[in-house]
Amino acid sequence: MKRVVVFSVLAMLALMVAAAPARAAIVIEKYTDPAAFKARLAGGAFPAKTVNFDGIAATKNNAVSFPTTKYRAATGMVITGEGGQYVSRAFRWPGDFVAVSKPNMYAPGPVVWNGAWDAGGNQTDVTFSAGGADMLAAGFACYFIDADYPGTGPSSFTVYDGTDTALDGTGTVVTVDRAHIFAGLVAVDDGTDQPVAAIKRVHIVNGSGWLGNSNDSAEGCALDDFMTGTATYSVAGRVVHSGKGLRGVRITLKGAYTATASTNGTGRYTIRNVPPGTYTVTPKKKGYRFTPASRPATVVNANQTLARFRAR
Repeated sequence: MKRVVVFSVLAMLALMVAAAPARAAIVIEKYTDPAAFKARLAGGAFPAKTVNFDGIAATKNNAVSFPTTKYRAATGMVITGEGGQYVSRAFRWPGDFVAVSKPNMYAPGPVVWNGAWDAGGNQTDVTFSAGGADMLAAGFACYFIDADYPGTGPSSFTVYDGTDTALDGTGTVVTVDRAHIFAGLVAVDDGTDQPVAAIKRVHIVNGSGWLGNSNDSAEGCALDDFMTGTATYSVAGRVVHSGKGLRGVRITLKGAYTATASTNGTGRYTIRNVPPGTYTVTPKKKGYRFTPASRPATVVNANQTLARFRAR
């Protein structure tokens, strides 16, 4: 009797496992055309955001540092060079390093001065966060500038999933002297053939050493125009008065992104295309007061529906 019971349970479990739908695999698509990369992300509701490094005052002969979180609010990207993050107009070599979007380009540090810029880094990690929480991206791309000695210093980047397991990489990118090349990767759900937020970290290798090196022992390669695709979401809710929906209430969402909406006849509102971040949602209508006066909304990786506002 016991054997029959055990067999029956095992059989049921086997049937349940067999009936469970298999999780679709993540595949990585590779792009060499920026327009195609952006179109693929946009088609999957992941509009591309770009860091062009051009809002920092720099010259051809200096390197200016910036904090890792400088571009987080606008793009979700946290950029960490192995010895700091630097921009310059030419990294002292204007004949070799020409920015894609002028005037600046990027390279990791550290900057070491020995009569010239010498030993330095060649690795950068890009992660993604918003509202104090980590998030995932659907794609990443950048330009490599003057990657013309792959044998001395190969340049590439690799994307990693939420468990920090490598998904795929660009492979070694190669340019002719003083030229640039675009490389992009997009994570796609193999079941739906749509971009999906699956990338937690990007590891970039640009050459083999600091690109202002005063000798030929290292292959210098600059970077420019980091691009990523993170999702946008909606914030929704309802305003009621005496138990019924209140029409015409102006709802304002404020934070890294600002938007407004009005409630409909049932008192409901929806604010769309909200990027990840922390926001405050406030109702307003002449002749009414609201409880609470505002509500916080933290948008990370899902649409948000807030508790009701009550008008009086």
